[in-house]
Amino acid sequence: TSGSNKLIPNSELEIYEYLYPIIQNDTELGWFLIGVDISEDRKEFENFLTGIVSFEIGLFFILVFISYVFTKRITSPIISLHDSVKRFARKKKNVEVNITAKNELFDLGQSFNQMTKRIAEINEELEFKVNERTQELEESIEKLKKAQDQAQEADMQAGMAEIATNVLHDVGNVLNSVNV
Repeated sequence: TSGSNKLIPNSELEIYEYLYPIIQNDTELGWFLIGVDISEDRKEFENFLTGIVSFEIGLFFILVFISYVFTKRITSPIISLHDSVKRFARKKKNVEVNITAKNELFDLGQSFNQMTKRIAEINEELEFKVNERTQELEESIEKLKKAQDQAQEADMQAGMAEIATNVLHDVGNVLNSVNV
């Protein structure tokens, strides 16, 4: 036969008994009973489990905090860049991104800053050229108006001269007819 084991309930102690047969030459000589008090071990084991569970809970909160910090570290430059792009799209001038991390996002932020500065420079150049061209056009318009006024004055004088010539011609004709 084989051995058996069982836990004997006791109000103060927890005893684990192991009953094992003693056999010699196929003859059962008796039984060997071993009893072990596991109440102290159980308390130590429960304390050990409590410690492990406490450690795991603490480790969980530490990992959540670390995850939050790393997530914030990664997403805050992206959010900053996103907000700057939105401000730039709303035609805000002098938009700049400030990303301190030395990674690809930093490079992207620097490129964005260079792009906005270059666009601002191009806008200034265009505004200067537009103002310059507008001034040239205004001067040309003023010259054209003066030339038009002079042409009108010349036309008016030429018209008056023609009228005077016609009047003199008509007066001459009348005088010639009276002389005849």
